Amino acid sequence: MITALLLATTALAAPDGYKPTKDFDDCQLYAGPKMSDGVQPVMAECSWPEFTVEQAEKQLVQGELHDDIFRSVTRSDKLPSGNYRQTHQASGISDRELIVSITRSDLPGGGFKLLIKDQDEPFDLTEGNVKTARDITWWEIRPREGGGIDVTYYMEYDPGGRVPDFIVRSFQTGGVRDVVNDLRAWLKRHK
Repeated sequence: MITALLLATTALAAPDGYKPTKDFDDCQLYAGPKMSDGVQPVMAECSWPEFTVEQAEKQLVQGELHDDIFRSVTRSDKLPSGNYRQTHQASGISDRELIVSITRSDLPGGGFKLLIKDQDEPFDLTEGNVKTARDITWWEIRPREGGGIDVTYYMEYDPGGRVPDFIVRSFQTGGVRDVVNDLRAWLKRHK
């Protein structure tokens, strides 16, 4: 009953045009309308009663920890520019490489937003890897009334190169679920 109420409340918060696709581990996954270039944004909304905003912020804003937190990120090195060079892995395709900026901002009413966005900074691509065409993700972490946090994860991702549609669709469900669950598991281990 509580889970149904939570998911119903979360579903009301979904942006126009987003459809619920899957619920998992106190989260609801949504698929957005395809953009003009064919990229389909995906969003997960979660309620985690066991954490505070401060606990999440302490871990998530450290870009150099992303390869420890997320199994899909195998490299996250801070560059002299302040950006991060990352390598992402997904089953069935070559690793993807890119440079991202990580920007933290306050949210009205408390909490924070962390924007992770691909950058045009030049780099030497590792042999065998593919340059990611687009990666715009963000996390919003807000305090929940009565304790805990509400977590929103948003992703626009074009892996670049040639990737079969079934792998893209798989990442838009299982991969996003894994990213969100990886953060939750990391926070549990580092309370």
